[in-house]
Amino acid sequence: MPEVLIRFWHKQDKSFINLHAMGWRFDPSNGQVYIDGMNVTDRVEIVPYTGVHDDETNTRLFVGSIIEFVENDIHVVGSVEIEGGRLLLASNDYDDGYAWLQDAIENDGDHFWIQGSRYLGNRFENPKLLTGGKAE
Repeated sequence: MPEVLIRFWHKQDKSFINLHAMGWRFDPSNGQVYIDGMNVTDRVEIVPYTGVHDDETNTRLFVGSIIEFVENDIHVVGSVEIEGGRLLLASNDYDDGYAWLQDAIENDGDHFWIQGSRYLGNRFENPKLLTGGKAE
């Protein structure tokens, strides 16, 4: 079973934050973030680990990770997302705007990765990667 990891993107500061260092608390039973009992979930985007890695660098892929994906000699850059419990690659390179990734996931029993993928960045810190720009 993949380990459960979550990152938190502070919407106003535009950076990933360490909740505990800020005195904030995440309640996994309801998916909410609190500070001194006050719900501050609207201040952050909760970014879960997808349970898979990229193929080239073995980087953990979280929701919003930007990867280059190669299938049948076609190169696509997109953002890894979860919809209905399934992984998809959101990209303007696809006619529908996305492609399901289930068939590209490989595993060796303990480790899962997206065959033909390379991690480039994430849509939070590097949104320009989705429009052909370079990582900052």
